[in-house]
Amino acid sequence: MRFLGNKQQLLPFIEEVINKYNIEGETFADLFAGAGSVGDYFKGNYTILSNDYLYFSKVVNDAKLLNQ
Repeated sequence: MRFLGNKQQLLPFIEEVINKYNIEGETFADLFAGAGSVGDYFKGNYTILSNDYLYFSKVVNDAKLLNQ
């Protein structure tokens, strides 16, 4: 599912920045989560906190993040 403003194409860049600056932590905050592409991408490495204004996004992100 795609949203206007989807961050799918930014995922390699986000990961590159995390690695380049050796950003450490156990939790990843996916703010303005939308369809949850960022949280879904990083869920294997972090505990994901997902946030969005739309209830629809909550349902989609729950389905993606609470299932393996």
